[in-house]
Amino acid sequence: MVGLGSLRVLVAVALAISAATSAACGGAKSSKTAPTTTRKAPATTAPVEQREAALTGFGATDEAWNQNHDEDSRFEAGSSYDPDPSLGDGERFNDRYYSVIHGDGRVLGYSMRFPSQTGVEEAKSMMLASEFPSDAKIAWFKRLNSCAQMFVQSRTVARAVNAGALVEFSSGAAGDHYAPSNVSEAILIALPAPAKGNGC
Repeated sequence: MVGLGSLRVLVAVALAISAATSAACGGAKSSKTAPTTTRKAPATTAPVEQREAALTGFGATDEAWNQNHDEDSRFEAGSSYDPDPSLGDGERFNDRYYSVIHGDGRVLGYSMRFPSQTGVEEAKSMMLASEFPSDAKIAWFKRLNSCAQMFVQSRTVARAVNAGALVEFSSGAAGDHYAPSNVSEAILIALPAPAKGNGC
């Protein structure tokens, strides 16, 4: 089995694939919202549709993502969202979400920044609350040499993207080490269940 290596390599590959797919398909985005109806949907499909429609973070449709996040026009379209002067370098590279990966009309990965002095337990709690639906759970968490990794599972996300989320936490401006008391960023990417703690 090939090891996962760094998620940065996976993100770079996914971004290249996403860019090629977007160019081939014209990269058009729909600005229309889904029509509402008072007619009750069949009991077998309504709960799934409602849960998938509620995704606004990981696994969200591009439309839902864009409705819930402010795109940063300083960078390539669709790549960076929610600038915050208290994050990153405080000036140019300060988006909460960056290197966002779009594919098949959904958000399949991204990097996110945390405020200074965010501990890993707080970061994990923040992510579960803000990035995933209520049925998400941490399948495993492991500290490695220069990062920590966890795998998040959710039936709702799995129905939307046919995968879970591999998350890699790192510290420092370059994300080149791991300090559990001060996690600066996390990289999330859609993957089927990987082996526990490969890479970094």
